[in-house]
Amino acid sequence: MDIFTNLAKKILKSIVYSYYSAHLKLTNQKPRKIVFLLAHWRSGSSLMTHILSSNSEVIGFGESKTVYHSKNDFDSLSKEIHWNLRKGKIFGSQMLIDSVLMNHLLPNPDLLKTKPLYAIFLVREPNKAIPSIFNMGVSHWNCDPNRYEKEALKYYLDRLSSLEKYAKIINSKSHGFFLTYEQLVSQTELVFEKLQNFLELKSPLSENYQLTPATGKSGKGDWTDNIKSSRIIKNARSSGSGINLSQETLDRGREGFKHCCNLLSQYCRTVDD
Repeated sequence: MDIFTNLAKKILKSIVYSYYSAHLKLTNQKPRKIVFLLAHWRSGSSLMTHILSSNSEVIGFGESKTVYHSKNDFDSLSKEIHWNLRKGKIFGSQMLIDSVLMNHLLPNPDLLKTKPLYAIFLVREPNKAIPSIFNMGVSHWNCDPNRYEKEALKYYLDRLSSLEKYAKIINSKSHGFFLTYEQLVSQTELVFEKLQNFLELKSPLSENYQLTPATGKSGKGDWTDNIKSSRIIKNARSSGSGINLSQETLDRGREGFKHCCNLLSQYCRTVDD
């Protein structure tokens, strides 16, 4: 039964995508802006995406897993968003948002210089991020706990390095914005004000957000109960709480985090600007 269900879903998706492709070609509709949320796992990217996409001018759902080789893949993003949100109508004037959390999804980083693309960089301090990444790997993906600490650290540091590279490529405070998860939850009103100005949104952002058909689904972003609360939880318990990692791992994480924050602050607009 599952085989036939999956086959039917693939056929339906193919038909819907064909409709989207034809509609986009006939109407020549393009999004006003493409927004990439450039972050790492367990950074608060799902929370940020829900907040932004709850604004009437923004549409998205989380991690589309689109691989960006060329501008044509922006159309693929539009199709994937509308498929996951169960929206039958193409909103060509919308601002599309995608969370990009893995290096292989952006094989052509020069696309970051494409107009009308805007990038929001989001990082989280390692004492919370790395244990949470570790927990995700061990409890959700059944990774070997004896090996995954090194892999979690490697992913975190590699991803921070890629974010630094992306910021240098963009090299524009008009198209790059940097914030941390800690700023999002502790300086929420200021962050919202700055993001609204950065994205030129007409309506304000809110701490209360809407859930989508993709909320909490594995592979689409955060699967924990926190994301289903429909609001920012200021003192949310990290999924990595109680996990003890080596001091070396945390020290190396802090060093990479500090270096990344310093560089992103130089190349991007921040909440302090």
